[in-house]
Amino acid sequence: MKNKYDTLENEYKNTAKELALITGWTPQQAEKVLALVAGFSKKRAETVAKEQRQIQKNSRIAATKKLLKNYRNLKVSLKCGMEHNLKLLEDYEYQRLMEKEESVRNQKLTSMALLTASNQVLWARLNAALDCFKEMCKNETSPSAQRGYKLIYARYLCDTPISISAIEERFAIEHSTFYKNLNRAVATLSVILFGSESAEDFCWGEDS
Repeated sequence: MKNKYDTLENEYKNTAKELALITGWTPQQAEKVLALVAGFSKKRAETVAKEQRQIQKNSRIAATKKLLKNYRNLKVSLKCGMEHNLKLLEDYEYQRLMEKEESVRNQKLTSMALLTASNQVLWARLNAALDCFKEMCKNETSPSAQRGYKLIYARYLCDTPISISAIEERFAIEHSTFYKNLNRAVATLSVILFGSESAEDFCWGEDS
């Protein structure tokens, strides 16, 4: 590691000397300019990295919100898919087609079964994350953090949709507070679902 840093330091000094020769500056002036350029490059790299992390974070949040919005539909779809697949397994004609892999109809039926299985995996992963978040909220001390799961449940998960105004009345919160708390809850759930690229994503329990 020492040799590596020695090499970088020597390259830096040589670059400063070359810059001084080209411009007529003193070695001190050349090193100062190089330091300014290096500092700017570092800040720019940090800014770009931060922007990329924010883009990734926003994508995870958007994906989580989309899953929640389609929670009820996914639930119905899985139920219908499972019932359909069970009927197919009891059907003699389907069993005969399963023996003919080249059958177009068999390929469609197989694709449907695979799609249902994929949805089941997604369903299980989403509900595991929701269960985890529910426990997190139970152990929080701030009221806004405690109601995080309850807001998600009322907005997206319960069988009968509840209007936003009814939710706000139920929890005795203002319209702006509802969206603030719900957005923070969805953002935290996205970390549980998809992971995180920044420690800032774990500030769920802090009131702001």
